[in-house]
Amino acid sequence: MKNVKEIKRLVDADFAIRWQITYMCNLSCPYCIQYKKRVDFDRELLFIEQQKNEFTARKINSLIEQSKFENVHFSIVGGEASLFDIQRIMENIPTRKIKTFHFISNMTAPVEFYINLSNYLKNRGCKFELLCSYHEQTDLESFFKKAKEVKQTGAIVRCEKVSLGNENKEECKSFIERCRSENLLYKIDGDSRIPATEWEHKGIFATAEVPIKQVEFMDGTFKKYNSRSELVCDYDIKECNEKTQGLLLKGFKCTNTNNFLNIIDSHVADCSDGWSLDRFKLKDEPIICTKTKCKCCFDVDIKRCL
Repeated sequence: MKNVKEIKRLVDADFAIRWQITYMCNLSCPYCIQYKKRVDFDRELLFIEQQKNEFTARKINSLIEQSKFENVHFSIVGGEASLFDIQRIMENIPTRKIKTFHFISNMTAPVEFYINLSNYLKNRGCKFELLCSYHEQTDLESFFKKAKEVKQTGAIVRCEKVSLGNENKEECKSFIERCRSENLLYKIDGDSRIPATEWEHKGIFATAEVPIKQVEFMDGTFKKYNSRSELVCDYDIKECNEKTQGLLLKGFKCTNTNNFLNIIDSHVADCSDGWSLDRFKLKDEPIICTKTKCKCCFDVDIKRCL
């Protein structure tokens, strides 16, 4: 077994940015990880946040352009990010260094929103990854119809559903079967109200994702992974047994400040302890992690530990 310290980097991108642009959402799902922080949809607030996000976008563009990285993975999440004019926000980040754009949505926006965004990114030479998050408050047929139409533009489309436990096990199975019949990648997750240690007893879990993340090790070897859980199983990493997921990484050299940037609103979150984007500076070398629990390590594609 290799040690996590032997990981050099994920070679599909040099730099990853995850930007949570809002807590506003047009749904109210009690199992949502943002349920306690969510903000009801409000048109006046939407206008204010749109202007603020465009301003923040220009700062992000400047940061990317000043960096040494040429292959950037960029992710926008919410709340529900499709409430905003994402194309207009991205026009304020004109850098050609963004090679992959990842977007999460509950698919309640008109299908033209996603198709136009996909075509816009394609014209920029940027790969579009769309994660379609299905919730019981949305129409299933409309959800799949939109997912298929966006896929036809050349986007990489995945579908996810949150499992609420044994009471909807059959519904989860039906969702998987539908994804398979439509030739769509899928994921079933656990309920955020249930501790992660109980997930396997409360519902069913499944993934169908192509191996898109390749890890490079210090000894020059490579290996592909489908998910963060596969990586965790391969190395000497301890999971936190709490409702909030995380990894015990205290003492490891962490590259969170030099090839991953987690932005909430207009502030750098997690390891940077809420620094403003203006104050944030990329580090030349990895730093020693001082956190007892890493809250930002949820996916392989946005976290690298040396």
